[in-house]
Amino acid sequence: MGERRRKWALIASATAGGIGEAYAITFRRRGVNVIAAAADTNGMEYLEPEKGSDDGFLITLELDATSASSIAAAVQQIRQLTDGTLDFLINCCDSAYYVPLMDADIEQAKSQYEVCVWGLLAVTQAVFPLLRDVRGMVVNHSSVAGLQGSNRPFAGIDASANAAILHLSSTMRVELEPFGIRVVALVSGAVQTEVLDHVTGGGVPEQSAYFPIKDEIEQVMSAYSANKGRDRYQVATETIDQLLSETPPLVIRKGYMASLSALLYWLVPTWILDSWAIKQGRLDRLKLLLSGSVEEKKDE
Repeated sequence: MGERRRKWALIASATAGGIGEAYAITFRRRGVNVIAAAADTNGMEYLEPEKGSDDGFLITLELDATSASSIAAAVQQIRQLTDGTLDFLINCCDSAYYVPLMDADIEQAKSQYEVCVWGLLAVTQAVFPLLRDVRGMVVNHSSVAGLQGSNRPFAGIDASANAAILHLSSTMRVELEPFGIRVVALVSGAVQTEVLDHVTGGGVPEQSAYFPIKDEIEQVMSAYSANKGRDRYQVATETIDQLLSETPPLVIRKGYMASLSALLYWLVPTWILDSWAIKQGRLDRLKLLLSGSVEEKKDE
């Protein structure tokens, strides 16, 4: 019998310190050869299997998902490495933009979509022929922020981008089914990572209608980007266990409160969810300030 063909996984993006890096290292430990791709590969190292182990290779590759030329160059290298096949494409996004929607910088908001939505689609299109040849799998990483019912104040840009990822995944799952390509939507709750530099926003300008509660808003947005939640390697291990099973689920929910959040958004009436969000964002206090029911705090 011939030697067993090792499977190949492309992780885009596998930023050092992020969930993508955890997927890359975990896949490698399961005997899968991994291409860890990112616009900035600093902190990610080439690794060969240790003698006697069943580990795969870990190969780093520069890939900017917002650049057509970068994608084309990366795919050419992937073809050479994998003999023209790809078993897994894991699409990750480590950026987020938190800001009141009325204060959002449109170009900055577009930037999150360019990376997380259009970049995801562009990379998937580029490697589609490689996936088709081996009836591979696409895994699109989103978050609970994108679920129907999620209405966290000041996270509208991030939530809408994640919702777009989930909807793209649903349509992609149907459209790629005739080719034997399985599409899995990964919905994560809070996960501990080291990529908070990719979180932008966090300031309320003086001309903002929300400036009277500037301090409260910035505390809320800071809490969103705090490094809390489940360990990323634990999440990666549990996720890859399911991806490598005989019947991988179409939707995987991992991370802090991922399953509970999905259940709450489905069961709880919208007016209650809105009430919770208004209190979470201190918008009830803003309403009282605007009505004159309470006085604005003065700096001493």
